[in-house]
Amino acid sequence: MLKVQKILMEWAFKSKEYYMAYILYTEYGIGIPNKFLYGLESKIYFTSANDFLSNSDVKYINNEYLEKIFNTFKYSKYTKLQEWDNSYGYKFIS
Repeated sequence: MLKVQKILMEWAFKSKEYYMAYILYTEYGIGIPNKFLYGLESKIYFTSANDFLSNSDVKYINNEYLEKIFNTFKYSKYTKLQEWDNSYGYKFIS
């Protein structure tokens, strides 16, 4: 079952089906490895010169479930994920 959940998590990030990723992360406890987060698109924008100087990596999130995933990182643990061959990532702590 774990292998299927890992395949679904990887597919969810590649196909931008963040609702499935959110459910797998929060309900089934499948961790999210950094490699999935680094692969996310980033749209860098600046509203002023001051914004550019103070923050050069502004991410724009246009999906409510991806935003929910990022918000749950506050309640998650950054750790080695056994299910992802001990690569680092986030594990939800309920």
